[in-house]
Amino acid sequence: MSYIHGYSEEEQNRLIQQNEVLAPYIYQWHDLADHRHIVEIGCGVGAQMITLLHQYPELYMTGIEHAPRQLQRAEVHLSHFPAFAGRYAFLEGDAEVIRPRFDHPVDGALMVWVLEHVRNPESILKHTRSWLPEDCPLWVTEVFHPGFHTWPRSEAIMKYWTDTLTYQSSLGGDPAIGIRLNNLLVDAGFEQVIARPHLFYLDRTNPAERDKMLTYWLDLMRSAFHETAAAGYTSLECWQEAEHDMRELRKRDDAVFYYTFFQATGRTPVQKRP
Repeated sequence: MSYIHGYSEEEQNRLIQQNEVLAPYIYQWHDLADHRHIVEIGCGVGAQMITLLHQYPELYMTGIEHAPRQLQRAEVHLSHFPAFAGRYAFLEGDAEVIRPRFDHPVDGALMVWVLEHVRNPESILKHTRSWLPEDCPLWVTEVFHPGFHTWPRSEAIMKYWTDTLTYQSSLGGDPAIGIRLNNLLVDAGFEQVIARPHLFYLDRTNPAERDKMLTYWLDLMRSAFHETAAAGYTSLECWQEAEHDMRELRKRDDAVFYYTFFQATGRTPVQKRP
C-alpha cells in the first residue's frame, strides 16, 4: 500500500520536525516513568523514540517498522545521540503478522499516527494484543482529519485538504479513524479502554502557538501534494491556491486554527487462573 506522504529524505526530515511540534500534546497524558521496555509499532524514522528516550533515561525501546527505508533512516537519526547507545533496537516486519521476540520483558506498547494508513486496523490491534504480555498497556494516538478548520474559512484550503483525504481513503486508509479508537480497542480484546479527544483551539490569545501550528500544518499539507497529484486527486493550481491562503492566515491577527485528534489506552486481559 502506498504512503500518502512518500519516503523522500525531505519527508523523513519532516517527520522528525513534526514530532518536535506535536510531542508536548501527544505525551501530556502519558507517564512512562515506571516503564522499562516500550515497543513502538510503526516507528517510522524513530521520531517518537527520540522523544521518549530523551524524556525517560531508564527506558529501553524497540521499534517495529515494515518499510526498510524508514528503518535505515531511524538508525541514522538515533545514532546521533550517544546517550541512547544500548537502549533501543529495531525489527523489520508487518505489524499484522510479525511475532516479535525480545531480549527484555515488555511492559508497554505504543502506536502514533499509524492506524490511519493501514487497511486492517482491527487485525493489527488483535494481532498486537496476541503477543503482548497480560495486563500490558497500549497507547494509541490517531488523527481525525475532518476536525481541521480555520477562520476565516478558505474554500481553497478545504478543497485541497478534502482532496488529500479522498486520496488517503482510496489507498485503504482512514483519515477519520481517531473517532473509532474506543470501539477498535474494545473489539480487539483490550480491557479498561479509555478514549478521549484532544483539541487545538488557537486564536489571537496565543499568537506564537497559533503561528507554530499553522506553519506545521502548511508543511503537512505540502507533504501530501506529490503523491496526491500523481494519483490525479489534486492539481498544482489547487495546491498553490491553498498554500497562498494558508500564508495569508498567518498574517491575520484574528485567524483561528482548530483541530481534533484522539488518544486511547487499553490493557491486555489478565488470564483467569484456577
